[in-house]
Amino acid sequence: MSWQKAVAFCEWLSAKSGRKVRLPTEAEWEWAARAGSAKPFWWGERNDDFSAFANLADISLSDYAGNPYEQDRVKARYGNTENLFDNWVPQAHTVNDGAFLEEKSGKWKPNPWGLFDMHGNVWEWTQSKYLPYPYAEGDGRNAPDGETRRVVRGGSWYSRPKRATASFRRAYRPYAPVYDVGFRIVVEEEQP
Repeated sequence: MSWQKAVAFCEWLSAKSGRKVRLPTEAEWEWAARAGSAKPFWWGERNDDFSAFANLADISLSDYAGNPYEQDRVKARYGNTENLFDNWVPQAHTVNDGAFLEEKSGKWKPNPWGLFDMHGNVWEWTQSKYLPYPYAEGDGRNAPDGETRRVVRGGSWYSRPKRATASFRRAYRPYAPVYDVGFRIVVEEEQP
């Protein structure tokens, strides 16, 4: 999903519903993901068992060594169940969340505020522009090639826990349809 398509959906839904619909800012996303916790994840630390809470890169990826992008579990193995030398995808070897790539939302426990899949499954677009750390000279809003990037948060099925914390961020070009990125929306309250 590209950022441009996510924004276009928000604009379409705004027009259809008569309510302001948009992507969250990074600050809004992180506030919602933390759900009152100061830890890297609402359920705990980076080394904690995440299997009940998130779809992240876990030991199940090693079962599909050979082609981690194949949706069919049998085809992913290339017919060779001992193809472990191709197990190059980084993963948490002590956890098994039982998922193969992205899954339907709601399979894992919601955070204390009732929000599902804030970490893992798919990265989520925000409306925020990429501001590199440390901040670049000038306005810092553009990548080295001068093109503005947009920020995703939360990690995906392909992310190890250290890359899916409430504070971790990545950026992509807004027109790029990234294979492990989706979005969630914010519907603003109507003003009296």
